[in-house]
Amino acid sequence: MKHSRIIIIQIIILSLLIFSIYTPTLIGIYKKVSTNKDYTHALLMPFIAGYLIWERRKDLLNIQIKPCLKIFPLILFTFLFSLYGVLGSDISAARISWWLWLVCIVIFCYGIDAFKTLFLPLIMLGFMIPLPQHVQAPLTMSLKLISSKLAFFIINTAGIPVHVEGNIIDLGDVQLQVVDACSGLRYVLPLIALGILCAYFFQKHLWKRIILVILTLPIAVLMNGLRVGITAILYQWVSPKVAEGFFHGFSGWFIFIASFALLMGFNYILKLLPPKDFKKQKDIVKDLKQKQNNYVVFGIIVVLLSVLFLTSISTATMPRVELVNGIKAFPLEFNGWKGILEPIDPEILKRSGAEEGFQATYINKKKEIVSVYIGYRGTPFMETEEFFHSPTVCLPASGWKILEKTTYRIPNIPYYKNFVVTRLLAEKMGQRQLLYFWFQTKSKIARHIFENRFHLALHALKRDNTYDLTIHVYTPIKYNEDIKIAQKRLNNFVKDLESVMIEFLNKKGQLN
Repeated sequence: MKHSRIIIIQIIILSLLIFSIYTPTLIGIYKKVSTNKDYTHALLMPFIAGYLIWERRKDLLNIQIKPCLKIFPLILFTFLFSLYGVLGSDISAARISWWLWLVCIVIFCYGIDAFKTLFLPLIMLGFMIPLPQHVQAPLTMSLKLISSKLAFFIINTAGIPVHVEGNIIDLGDVQLQVVDACSGLRYVLPLIALGILCAYFFQKHLWKRIILVILTLPIAVLMNGLRVGITAILYQWVSPKVAEGFFHGFSGWFIFIASFALLMGFNYILKLLPPKDFKKQKDIVKDLKQKQNNYVVFGIIVVLLSVLFLTSISTATMPRVELVNGIKAFPLEFNGWKGILEPIDPEILKRSGAEEGFQATYINKKKEIVSVYIGYRGTPFMETEEFFHSPTVCLPASGWKILEKTTYRIPNIPYYKNFVVTRLLAEKMGQRQLLYFWFQTKSKIARHIFENRFHLALHALKRDNTYDLTIHVYTPIKYNEDIKIAQKRLNNFVKDLESVMIEFLNKKGQLN
């Protein structure tokens, strides 16, 4: 009984530390899942995990506590990954590191038996975490394309002439677009979670459990394709009002219920296959003398979490690096380039992760055209929102097809010795453009967003206040123009831009 009280006190202490560190992260998760229909299932996960823990409470009271020191390298990785996520404003990394701490604490402090007992609740808590944007964007695009192809098959089978190009369903007199909301992602994730629960409760053999979980993905994709196809058929045979009205809203629930019913059907079939299910006799009576003291490993976790907490508090109190006149005051004329300021939609600016933005198209005496977008943040640490999106996500969403993506070093850039950017060649409706993008603090250039966040974490650890910029420059490629000419045009512009940028940001009185 005394040992149980000590364990309860340890859990309370560790929970307080975790929540102290990850409160902004958990708030960010709640905001994301409560406003995004793709993740409404996440709100149920803590309650499901709580029920599963309650269901196994007798096993938990009698597990053999045997700290697992072998995973200490994983503990160190989680600690460093947490510093990167929390201090570098990588909200996806912070969300994942929160879950990793739960897993590591269970194994490191209480042993493999505890992890086996809590495996399913931990998995359910993992379903709370929204997918990182760089994972969700290509996954959504792939699901849309698959749904469009399945819809084509269904519509064509119904005898309706149809042509599909990408995620556009052309019915002749009308075109339907399979948007992100129709990708099926909102069915895939909860159905996988249900598949795992069904496998746990209804299947006793590992191979049957694995098959049941694997089946959830094709079921969700096929049923979503069916929904898109039926919507298009109703649009053509009945009326747009029917397709877009009650059916469009109700079909989502109907398809999910049908998907679950299909999953249960496969579950029944698997139960009929040999070998038959067996009843496992559980020996829940353990020798309590086998319980080992875990004070040392508990102390190690407390120290690491305390360091992470104090570091995060320290950087959170750092003042914002603020431009007196804002990034919108960036010069529209420099080194022979004259710019025309372009408006930025506040909603797009917010979604991009920037606090302020500047967008303009420049032209020089040679009639060369280059456009630039600059996103600015002065509070890069401890954010609860998304932080700077990459054009590799935004361009495809705008209809641009990325033909080529490479790493490119721009020569002879002042101040920065190694100016390496990401170079994109994109095409839309026959029009090509060349684009460079990079991320920039007051002392570092990064071609990749994760590298930029690593730089932010280093700045935070050194308590070195910094602004953070995301910069995109792009130029149209004329008909039959050699790409090398467009590349030279961008190189010259970036060289001129950076000379003015450094002067603008370091101007006396410009930064607060």
